[in-house]
Amino acid sequence: MAAETKTNSANSKKSTPVAGDFIKLDITGTTKSTGKIFETTDADIAKANNMFNPRVRYAPQLIVYQRGQLLPGIETAVSSMAAGDEKEIELPAEKAFGAKDQNNIRVMPLSDFASQKITPVPGMVINMNNYNGLVRSVSGGRVVMDFNHPLAGEAVKYKIKLVSVIKDDAEKITALVDRTGFNAKAKFANGNLELTFAGANTSNEFMGRKKELLEFIAAFVPGVDEIRAIEEYKKMEVKQIEQAAKPASEPAAAASSSKPSSTSSSSSSKKKSQ
Repeated sequence: MAAETKTNSANSKKSTPVAGDFIKLDITGTTKSTGKIFETTDADIAKANNMFNPRVRYAPQLIVYQRGQLLPGIETAVSSMAAGDEKEIELPAEKAFGAKDQNNIRVMPLSDFASQKITPVPGMVINMNNYNGLVRSVSGGRVVMDFNHPLAGEAVKYKIKLVSVIKDDAEKITALVDRTGFNAKAKFANGNLELTFAGANTSNEFMGRKKELLEFIAAFVPGVDEIRAIEEYKKMEVKQIEQAAKPASEPAAAASSSKPSSTSSSSSSKKKSQ
């Protein structure tokens, strides 16, 4: 069983999370054997332990409670917590990232890597067939790859703080929009959600993130029946429009009659009944 210590119970009168609630969770994970931090949502802790990554957004994790986004041991610990509570828990390997499986350690020919222009060295993490593996050794034209989770076989400790519990659908939508970093305004009433995306663009990255957000809302915000997404685009300069419109192999043609315009597009979808 997971060992557990509750360090703050001042908010015991507040409601605890139930399945489907959104929660914000501050979390720092360490290995029991060495005390090395392998995960944290705190930028100061990351900097102090020389693991800060400027591309990572350090902030409480937004989680849909009991939807498989947390280790079961952490979900169990959170079940009796209210906003503001903190706990320290310890999870054995089988309750964390599992035991090491010898079937996930494979010997592969060096030629498999050469064909992909990869020179494996011990300690390198390589993606093979959509699985990340750690190079254990390279010898005699053979490479030993370990496809176990990096923390497999390790007992771990977590310090967790339940920052907030979000039950209201409108607040869930706001939290999701904030997490994506979109400059978007939400209007929600009577099951109808209108999302206006300011400064939209046609990049695959923007469209992919927007699609992910809309699908997440449809799946995890039960009060939303219909979603209308509006994209607002900034005006383009005349020369930019001309440059975008001309064929790549032909010289630019004069287009003095072209006029910039503000474009707005919208799409809507209805949630399928469950």
